[in-house]
Formats: sequence, C-alpha cells, structure tokens
Amino acid sequence: MSGGAGSRPAGPELTGRRTATGLIDDAVRRGVIPGAVLTAGLGNGEPAIRHVAGFAQDDSHARRAMTYDTIFDLASLTKVVATLPCVLRLVAAGQVGLDHPVRRYLRGFDGAGKDAVTVRQLLAHTSGLPDHRKYYEYLHDPARVRAAALAEPLVTAPGTRVCYSDIGFIALGELCAAVTGDGLGRLVAEMVCTPLGMADTGYLPGAGLAGRIASTEPAAGVSKTGVVHDENAEALGGVAGHAGLFGTAADLSRYAAAWVGWRGRGQQSAGWWGRSQSLLGNRRGLPGNRGGLLLAGRARGAAAAEGEVAGVSQHGQRVEEHRDQ
Repeated sequence: MSGGAGSRPAGPELTGRRTATGLIDDAVRRGVIPGAVLTAGLGNGEPAIRHVAGFAQDDSHARRAMTYDTIFDLASLTKVVATLPCVLRLVAAGQVGLDHPVRRYLRGFDGAGKDAVTVRQLLAHTSGLPDHRKYYEYLHDPARVRAAALAEPLVTAPGTRVCYSDIGFIALGELCAAVTGDGLGRLVAEMVCTPLGMADTGYLPGAGLAGRIASTEPAAGVSKTGVVHDENAEALGGVAGHAGLFGTAADLSRYAAAWVGWRGRGQQSAGWWGRSQSLLGNRRGLPGNRGGLLLAGRARGAAAAEGEVAGVSQHGQRVEEHRDQ
C-alpha cells in the first residue's frame, strides 16, 4: 500500500500503536524514509498490527508502492537472524563450544593474541576486533576478502572492550561453514528459515523477485535492488555472516515469535530455541555495550525500512539490531 495507508487484523489493543504508525507515516511524509513496513504483536504467532507506508522504490526509474510482503535488505539483522542461530544450533549439537577458541574451528583466524578469542566473545562483540574495514576498496576476489577479514589484527585485548564488529560476524559465518562443510546460505535455509516457515528470507534473491524488493542506495544512477547494500558483503559474493540476508517484516515477526515460545500451526516449537537462549548466558557483555542480542519475553515486533530494526521485548525491555550506514 502507498501513501501511509495500512491495515490491521483484529487483535488486542497495544499501547503506543498510533504513535508507532504515526511516526512511520510522518517520516515518510517528511522524506526521512521512502517507506516502511511494521508488524507487531504478542507471543501468539499472529501480528496484532500490520502497517505499510510509502514506497519500495521512488526514483527516476520507477515508483513502486510498499506492500506488506516487500522484501528488504536486512543489513545487520543478518547477524541475529542468520549467523547467531546457526552458531547456537552448532553449540547445542555439541559441534562448537561457546568458550572454546575460534582457532579450534577456523583456519586462517591468525594474528597476535587471537588464540585467546572465543566464540562467545565474537557473538558478544568483545573479541578485540575492530568494527569495520573497507576491504571492498582494494580487494575484489571473495577469497581474498575472506582471508583479509580472518587475518584482521586485534585492536584491544579479548574480553576487555565492547566494539560492535562486522568483522567478528564475518568470522562467525566462516566458522559455521568450516564446521559443517557447507555454505552459510544453505545452513541458514536449513537451520533457521525452513524450520520457522520464513519462506521469503534468504541470501541472493533471484531476479524474479525484483518487483518485490525494496531498493536501497543509488549505484551508477540506478537504485540497488536485490543486490546487498553492504559493500564488504557484496565483495564476499553476497553471502556473509554480518550482512547479505533479505527478508520480509512478516518473516522477522516469525523469527521474533520463536524467541518468545510460539508454537507454529500444527508443529511443535523448534525446541532448540529455548536451549539457545540459555546458551547466551550474560547477554549484556560489558557495561556500555550497544550490541545486546535477544531477550525472550511476551511481546515481539519487527519493522523493516531502509534502516532495518527488529526487537524482542520482555517487560518493557527492548533489544535492537539496527543499520548504521
């Protein structure tokens, strides 16, 4: 739907509903964002709110209305929707230890002090790795980008500082692939998307989906559509642990519902989700962190726009993953 129009199925009243949708509509009217999709609800698997506003593409080449099934570049939500659950499933299966050194599983993770970096520290952004490096500016072969990321030197001692790190999650994606002998894209499909019914989520969307995909930044005068916005992820071939996933707000809602104990229609809830939550231990890492992962609770919500946000809340607490670029 376009122009801030939205639809809501019958459901319980939620405090702040008009404020949430009003903020989105206002942002679209003022040109802050071209469009957005919001879905929110309680832990019963069905959204209580669905709101659609603006356009999925609005440039000199096309003007496409946003719809509830628009597919978004999920940017850094890739970390918590794709890579995190894959790691935790491997931990639950006994194939990876959270407090084991990354080097036990991942060849090429080399450099001074990196023998002390653990899987848990990569997840919690306390590994000592920097936030970001522009590999795409000087490396154009995915294998070389991958090798550079794994060999990136530490900037602080492991476990002493929180630094939200794309590089750490590139390493985690490679760790999953190394342990299983399978590609990250296929792992995410098998371990996350298929069990949770996230049919519209995955890496490298096909050309046939272009009409459903929200465009991002202009490139050579044409808005990117269906090509990952993150340049390092693109240089890695479009599949990476830190970015590259595409999906819908509805699928993000399903993912959030899994963390609050939803049982799907006719299916038992994926039991490993509860186990995965306990594996995280102290989710807050160090004081002052900005990268908490997920909290289980009764309320859930997901929103998607050009800057994607998803949250799972517990008694008013909110944990977010957001795109900075």
